[in-house]
Amino acid sequence: MADEIRQLSEQTKTASTNITEIIQELNEDTQRANETIEHSVASVEKQTSLIENTREKFGKVGDEVAELTRNIDAAKASIQKILESIYALAQNLDASV
Repeated sequence: MADEIRQLSEQTKTASTNITEIIQELNEDTQRANETIEHSVASVEKQTSLIENTREKFGKVGDEVAELTRNIDAAKASIQKILESIYALAQNLDASV
């Protein structure tokens, strides 16, 4: 009977040691998972910031293109008026000759 108790005691000790090791491994895995999640969150935050920055820059480019288009339209209108004036002047010169 004493041998059985001693044997059960040793089995309990071994099982307890195994359980402790499993718990330690789970704690280590949990710590690594937490570190990975923290790293992922930091990466997502950085990417979000970069995307926002890029979106702002594209907005500025769009504004500049719109301004350039307005300037081109104004220049086109001015050139058209100059051409009309030159055409009218040429007709007046032809009529006076």
